[in-house]
Amino acid sequence: MFGVAELTMKKIKEPAFLIVFVLALVAGFLLTEGTPGNDVTVESSGIMGQLLASQKGYPILNSSVAAIIFTLLMALFTGATDIPRDIESRMIMLILSKPIRKLDYLLGKYFGLLVLCMVIFVATEVTVFGNYYFSVGKCYPLGLMIKQFYLLLALFPLLAMVVMISCFVPDISAMIIGVVYVMFSASMSTIPLLISMLPKSISGGIDAYLFVIYYFFPNYLYYFQTFSTWGLVPLALLGYTVSITVIFLAIGSIRLNTRDLI
Repeated sequence: MFGVAELTMKKIKEPAFLIVFVLALVAGFLLTEGTPGNDVTVESSGIMGQLLASQKGYPILNSSVAAIIFTLLMALFTGATDIPRDIESRMIMLILSKPIRKLDYLLGKYFGLLVLCMVIFVATEVTVFGNYYFSVGKCYPLGLMIKQFYLLLALFPLLAMVVMISCFVPDISAMIIGVVYVMFSASMSTIPLLISMLPKSISGGIDAYLFVIYYFFPNYLYYFQTFSTWGLVPLALLGYTVSITVIFLAIGSIRLNTRDLI
């Protein structure tokens, strides 16, 4: 598994990765909140953080939203092409000829791609924190900095979903289906909010049907909400992330084990 992951991480030298990496750093630098060029107070910043804000906790910064967008784009397009290209080039047969199970191959691909995506996000956040420090002369609050890294939790199920899809269809189809699925997930995430706004006379008849559809899609809005940095909510979010990640990878593993790779 670790050998497959190491082989996957060599994509860090490819031009496509370097382009996304540089663009993410530039976006993080330009969108850093609280600097003279972007004079916004930390307490009032954050697009999704303010939209879904509660009374406690730090918001998600606009620069962090940009960082996770570039990271998720990397996950979508790289994760969708890696396994199909191995199958088309017969590289997967060479790898599986070694003493390695298909599950180990799948997990190796997943964790290798995960490291690539995490490099982009972490480097962008370091750029944001460094830009703020050198511009203002102080650091962001520790709780605020930690809260930004909670966005990485959204990467785990999304990448697992893309890897799962890539076990079923070719690379271009996997990219298209992955993008459509993410868009539907974002749309379906608003169902609880819409139902709560409807009169009970209306919502009482349709909420059961809507929630059936809702549970087929991960709710990525959870990761952008404002909540306390420590406590029950982060633990619940971690449990939610692990559960749907395992489900996606399990489906992908079943498909890979039953698929004719010749």
